[in-house]
Amino acid sequence: AILDYPETIAAATRLFESETESLYYLSGGRLVDGPLIWVNGELVDVGAVPWQPNHPEDEEYLVFNTRGLIGDASPGELTGQSGNHRGYLLEIPATTPSTYTLEIATTENGAVTGGGTYEAGTEATLTASPEPGYLFASWTGNASGNSNPLSLVMDRNRTVGAVFTEDLRDPDEDGLSNYEELVIHGTDPNNPDSDEDGFSDGLEITEDSDPGSPTNVPTRVLTVLEQEFGSIPGADTYPLGTVVTLQAVPDLGYLFRAWTGAASGTESPLSLVMDQDRAVGAVFTRDERDPDEDGLSNYKELVLHGTDPDFHDTDRDGLPDGQEVQNFRTDPLLRDSDSDGFDDFFELRRNFDPTNADQTPESVAAVRPTGEFQFIEFSFNAAEGIRYRIESSTDLIEWSTEETGITGEGGTLYRYFSTRHYPQAYFRILRE
Repeated sequence: AILDYPETIAAATRLFESETESLYYLSGGRLVDGPLIWVNGELVDVGAVPWQPNHPEDEEYLVFNTRGLIGDASPGELTGQSGNHRGYLLEIPATTPSTYTLEIATTENGAVTGGGTYEAGTEATLTASPEPGYLFASWTGNASGNSNPLSLVMDRNRTVGAVFTEDLRDPDEDGLSNYEELVIHGTDPNNPDSDEDGFSDGLEITEDSDPGSPTNVPTRVLTVLEQEFGSIPGADTYPLGTVVTLQAVPDLGYLFRAWTGAASGTESPLSLVMDQDRAVGAVFTRDERDPDEDGLSNYKELVLHGTDPDFHDTDRDGLPDGQEVQNFRTDPLLRDSDSDGFDDFFELRRNFDPTNADQTPESVAAVRPTGEFQFIEFSFNAAEGIRYRIESSTDLIEWSTEETGITGEGGTLYRYFSTRHYPQAYFRILRE
């Protein structure tokens, strides 16, 4: 409001009570001898300034002229004159508000408590509370520093904010900051292995596994390379650091010689640490050993012929496997290679071909005296499993049966007849 001249004079009061205070005058539209401006409850000497009857009312500046006062203030006493201009030094009463407001500015990543309305001159306490993963850094607005909590004397209205920054500490030393653990990954910042799976949280993040799941862990892949004549069990995906035992398994007739790929040496089984993806192979070679000393290597016995490498005569026919294969061309797995009812060895001893069923010892029979001519020995070769009968004759025309139901065993059978009953006789053997 503009206070006019009469009101100003009527309400004038003496501003200066002390002789130490100076008096000031208005002259030619200027404040001279140190102009006074009322700012926030006290007179301030700012030097001569242009006279502006309608000076803006910024921060309770007291502006006055000969007509009255611009602003809301109580008038003071006329202090002097210069020329035809009258000047008034007016006093703004010390009207201290009874309360002040403490406003909390909008903040991110945390909160500030303590805002509100306070009695003038009282003390307010502000507390900055960061969200998990953040730290309080400093105050902003009408407060400064980083003390927390912070005490403020409420002598004016204030607006205060806070700055919160990422908490980069790593108390569990797992390679992840508190901010990363709490805000990004949801892990325990005080436990380096949140899911207790044996792998640190930082390693699991690096390995792209889940630090919150004990079943989702860092892994490495073991690949078995293709190879001939053997195999390597164990190709799989393993937890990082697993010790895998590899066994090189040769096929029958072969031997393991060496590892290839991401393994080396000749030891089998082999312990392999899965600290990286690995591809492993093996070399297998023919087993040239001959433990049964039959002239055939283990490779030949097991792979080519199917014979027993630990027994020299697989078919128990009296002929070593090596001789049957290399010398006689008989079958080392069959006692009777040509299936004529006689063992190979039996045929060879009698100069028959053990590989030709048409040349059979069955065609041979013999008669000779024995026991000082008291008996006749009749011998004949009987094929295994065949039934025979013996007949006799004195004239080769009429034949009589001497014995039936004789079962051959693949060898020579013998029968004896008294010469007293057969002073002259012929004998023959027939299949039944």
